[in-house]
Amino acid sequence: MGSFDMQDLPICANEGCNRKAFCDFGDFLCNVCYQRLVNADQGRSLRRRLSTDGPRLNQKLMLQDVLAVEAVALQTMTGVLGDGWARQCPCGHCPRQWLNDGWVCPADYYRREYLAILDARHRLAFLRPEDLEDAVWDSLVVELHLELYPPPVSEPEPPLRPSDPADLSE
Repeated sequence: MGSFDMQDLPICANEGCNRKAFCDFGDFLCNVCYQRLVNADQGRSLRRRLSTDGPRLNQKLMLQDVLAVEAVALQTMTGVLGDGWARQCPCGHCPRQWLNDGWVCPADYYRREYLAILDARHRLAFLRPEDLEDAVWDSLVVELHLELYPPPVSEPEPPLRPSDPADLSE
């Protein structure tokens, strides 16, 4: 597939989806559309494995009967395998509408710069960067992003105070 720069990602090939594409699944797809395809395929695969060719001895509702409904199978597999949003926004703080409009999570967008910072930090700590797994680098990139740009802290809502009885008399 080759690599492409996070600043110039292609648009998802799904019609109506404006998110940036991260996966090459024949066409470039965003993580959400890709996971939707994977979940549908896994639902079909699970139905095939659970189905029986012979007649049913008991008339109880079987799992393959439930999964025969495509919408239920897709929701089930989404619950099991996820919906792709966690990979679309690794920091977990980007509004989904921004991602739908083509926003790239800053943790992904600045990944190359973050990796350079992390590489320098690990060399100073006398660790060999090649000893770290890819998943460890992914989590370190997100931690560095949140360290450099902490998410906004929302002020707690003031508790509702009961209205004054004098206000009710008017």
